[in-house]
Amino acid sequence: MREYSFSPELLRMMLSEERQKFSVALGQGASWRELNQIRKTINQLNKLLDFSENKNPGNSTHTRSDDSGLR
Repeated sequence: MREYSFSPELLRMMLSEERQKFSVALGQGASWRELNQIRKTINQLNKLLDFSENKNPGNSTHTRSDDSGLR
């Protein structure tokens, strides 16, 4: 698998977009399959953000309160 390096700021922006995408999809009656795919992407981004922040703890300007994926 290819390793990508994104800044924590970019990862937070991507998470925000995916969360909005989830909310819109839920409101429009999206299928469980589509919602689960978005949720899976959110979880992957959360893991990347955790890794990025732990790798460069001095760069972290934001702390996450939980690992639920959908905040």
